[in-house]
Amino acid sequence: MQSNLESTTLHKDIAPLFDRPLTKDTYDVWARSVATGAVHNAFSDVAFGTIEWLRVLGRPTTPTLSEGFSVKFWLYQDVGFDTPDGYMPRWTHTPIPVTTFDGQSDDTTYRVNYIVTNMAQDRIYLADVNFANGRKGWPLLPSRFLTITPEPFFFEKTADFLLTKYVVDSGFARAQISGW
Repeated sequence: MQSNLESTTLHKDIAPLFDRPLTKDTYDVWARSVATGAVHNAFSDVAFGTIEWLRVLGRPTTPTLSEGFSVKFWLYQDVGFDTPDGYMPRWTHTPIPVTTFDGQSDDTTYRVNYIVTNMAQDRIYLADVNFANGRKGWPLLPSRFLTITPEPFFFEKTADFLLTKYVVDSGFARAQISGW
């Protein structure tokens, strides 16, 4: 299945969306600025997300910030069958393409953005954002002190805009940094 986003030439239309930190407000402003029709319809099968964390937590040692994370989405489908005893559910999962890239960071916060394409409406998905390479690329703090929230979760894609925000945090670092 080809994504509406991939099948249109939207690069100049979508670029302003990522000029600032990606939030519901920045999306709403951007959505009002683009024409309806092809641009609007292109996002019916797309979800956006952002990962952010305070600079004091350090940055991954990877060449880009986005390479420090593993962002995965799966489509879950019930391919069950009827038996003499009733319906027997059987769930399968299919990976969905995800594009990650460094977001607009500022003086206090690092950001990574991602776009998930090929999402069908009224289907069940699993979203999972984690540290890439088993957390080995985070030198400032021992990796056991870093967390990403929310945990992996299931959701149903609707026609509505979907923006998921993940936060890298450390209770240990907060206790060590005065004024935080």
